[in-house]
Amino acid sequence: MKFLKVLLGIIVFIVLAFLILAAFAPSKMVLSESKVINASPDIIYNVVNDLSARGQWDPWSNMDPSMTTTFESDNTSGVGAKYSWSGEQVGTGSQEILEVKENEYIKSKLLFEGFDGENFAEWNFESAEGGTKTTWSFDGAESGYPMKIFNMLMKGQLSESYKTGLDNLAKVCESGDYSSDSSGKTSGSAAAFEIETIDMGERYFVINRADVLKTEISQFYQDNLPMLFTATQTGGYTPAGQPCGIYYEWLEESETTDMAAAVPVQEIDANIEGYETVSLGGKALKIAYYGPYDEIGKAHDAMGMFCESNEVQMNGPAIEEYITDPTTVNDPSEILTNVYYLIQ
Repeated sequence: MKFLKVLLGIIVFIVLAFLILAAFAPSKMVLSESKVINASPDIIYNVVNDLSARGQWDPWSNMDPSMTTTFESDNTSGVGAKYSWSGEQVGTGSQEILEVKENEYIKSKLLFEGFDGENFAEWNFESAEGGTKTTWSFDGAESGYPMKIFNMLMKGQLSESYKTGLDNLAKVCESGDYSSDSSGKTSGSAAAFEIETIDMGERYFVINRADVLKTEISQFYQDNLPMLFTATQTGGYTPAGQPCGIYYEWLEESETTDMAAAVPVQEIDANIEGYETVSLGGKALKIAYYGPYDEIGKAHDAMGMFCESNEVQMNGPAIEEYITDPTTVNDPSEILTNVYYLIQ
C-alpha cells in the first residue's frame, strides 16, 4: 500500500511539473540556424529551390529509409512546387513553395498530419566572406495549453536537424554534384546532368546580336530566327545545323543579356547585309538538356557549379542549340537543347 502511495505521488509530481512547464512554454516554435557555405548564392538558391533534389541533403530523408515522396505539382521548383512525404519515423506531411526572390529568399508552407495550423520555413542567402551566409528558419503554428510544451521539448532536436541539413547542403553545393532522379535526363529539374568535354571544331554563324531583357528572350527569337533563315537561304548559303542562341554576357543589374539569335552555316565568308558572321569553336563543355525551355537555367546553373568546382575558365560565350522543335512533341521532357560552354 505504501508503494502505491509513493508511485501515485511520483505520477502526480510528474503531471504537475508537466503542467507548470507547459504554462511557461512558448506558444510557437521559432528558430533559425545559419552557415557560411563556400558557393555562390545562385548555386545554393537553385539547389534549395529544386524540391526534387531535396533528398540529396535533407536530414530527414536519411533518417527514415521507409520515407516516400510524391509530387503534387507539375513543377518541382519555384512558386507552386509542392510535394508530400510519408514514413514510419517522419510521419506524413507536405511542403509547398509560396514565395521566392531569385538568389535571395525562399518561403515554404509545411503541414504535418495530426497537428493543426500552418508552419513556415524561410531561407535567406547573403554574400559573405568565404561564400554565402545561408540561413534556414522555422516558424511553427501556435499551440494551446498544455500541448505547447512540445515546442520547448522539440526545439533542440529540430535545431540539430537544421544544422545537419545545412552541413549536408554545404557538401552538395561545394562539390557541385547533386541530382534528384535516375532517369538519365535533366527533365525540367537539376537532376542527373551529364557534362561532357568535347571539341566543337570551328563553326560559323550568321547572327543578329542585341541587348535583350530576360523576359523578352523568347520574343527576340521569334522575331529574328525566321528572318535569319530566310536571309541565309536568299543569300545562297547552306545551313549547317539547328538554330542557336549565343549568350555573351548576363547583366544582372539591368536584367538583360548581351545575346544573339544565330543560324549555323557552312560558309566562312557568309556576307549578308544587316547581319554579322562569327566563327566559334574549340574545347567546350556540353549538356544535353531535356525539358521545357523556361527551365533551362538549371543546365546553366550546373555548368556554373562544375566550372567553379573544377576551376574551369570560360573562353567565349555560351551557346544553346535548339535540336527539337517544341511544336512537334507533346511531352516537354522530350525537347532537347544542347548547351555548350567554350572553355580554355
